[in-house]
Amino acid sequence: MLRGRNVPWDLIIFVASISALAFLYGVVVTHFRLFPYPIIRSAGRAANALRELYLERQNTVHRIRSEDGRGGVTTYDADRAYNGLTLLTLFSGERNVAVLVDMSGRELHRWDVRLSTVLGEKYESVRDVNKYMNSAHVFPNGEILLNFDYAGLVKLDRACNVLWKLDEPTHHSIFVDADGAIWVPTRQLQEKPQEFAAWISSPYDDDQLLKLSPDGKVVKRISVLKAIFASRYEGILFANASLNPRVDYKDPLHLNDAELIPGSATGHPLFAPGDVLLSLRNINAVIALDPASERIKWSQTGPFLRQHDPDFLPNGNLLVFDNRTDTDQHHEVQHLTEPQAFGYSRVIEINPMTGRVIWEFAGSREKPFYSSINGMAERLPNGNHLIVEPEAGRVLEIAGTADSQVVWEYRNSLGTDPATVGRIAYANRLEPGALTFLSTPVN
Repeated sequence: MLRGRNVPWDLIIFVASISALAFLYGVVVTHFRLFPYPIIRSAGRAANALRELYLERQNTVHRIRSEDGRGGVTTYDADRAYNGLTLLTLFSGERNVAVLVDMSGRELHRWDVRLSTVLGEKYESVRDVNKYMNSAHVFPNGEILLNFDYAGLVKLDRACNVLWKLDEPTHHSIFVDADGAIWVPTRQLQEKPQEFAAWISSPYDDDQLLKLSPDGKVVKRISVLKAIFASRYEGILFANASLNPRVDYKDPLHLNDAELIPGSATGHPLFAPGDVLLSLRNINAVIALDPASERIKWSQTGPFLRQHDPDFLPNGNLLVFDNRTDTDQHHEVQHLTEPQAFGYSRVIEINPMTGRVIWEFAGSREKPFYSSINGMAERLPNGNHLIVEPEAGRVLEIAGTADSQVVWEYRNSLGTDPATVGRIAYANRLEPGALTFLSTPVN
């Protein structure tokens, strides 16, 4: 009850009456198509056109013009390729899906779900195309983990039934360790300055590392920024700062990969079993984090630029997808056939102790290889490399020999005119016998 003040009831009743009359007039105008119905209808059409234009623009994130209209497997050298099955997450022309193909490109299985179906009603108004599958992890029985771009992580069975879901803005990579624990990046928006990071302008995205139990429960949450300051590694944030260092970016780190360092790399004195390798794109840094102490043990900036998917190799070296992105470029997500300010993209092998590049696969004018965002590479058991070039909609397997010959190539052609390809976000080569579900019928 309001006390001590005069309530302007006359004004309230007047405003309510006018609102009711306006509503009734709107109903009559719409029903009988009276003036100003034509104007309202034109405005509505214009709004819908703008909406469609916006959605079509979003669609171009995944639908990319191509100079090569070929699709499927376009190159296959059976004697030199590492034969197996390839798990892909890609844009199908309607939405993003996960598919399993053999070396000829024949599709063996598909996990095709709508975003709203697996992550809930809040995504009903979000087109499936706008939240792509960053990465995936398939289990022998056909169950699969799918990481939707800043929307959530889900586990499906082979028939695409939801087993569990994590309502977090997870993104980029998935790593499943030997105990079945799941490591995945996420983030939380910090509206106010944090005590440990007063130099970070708010609001900002606080990149975090999650450790999940096999059934999707959060076991551990680590703020990467907090770990940086606690470890006295803040210098990697302020490398180009003035005398009063400050970070004014809403996305100061952009964590885009997290995976446990394999035992082979723990021969280096700095690393131990259980350490996690993190890629921080926006500061061009790769760091090793001890999740138990939440302290950084090692970091390297360069010779990569806005990198993705650093992996420790069996020999202890580091394999990195080096995007070489010019941050001032305005070519939004398209395959560029001309080099940018820093040249074409490349995949490099680095000695983590010396920082020396000992091998690289790079694009050229004759054979362009470039992706301004995303990208990944893995060393296969036979020494070859499986490389994802997202903005060309293709996956390459190149020989581990000096000539870096392409021995297998898959192109995600959408078959339209002019030629377009659908973006491929993720690829992983699996042993043929690793997936037992392929030999059993769906119940």
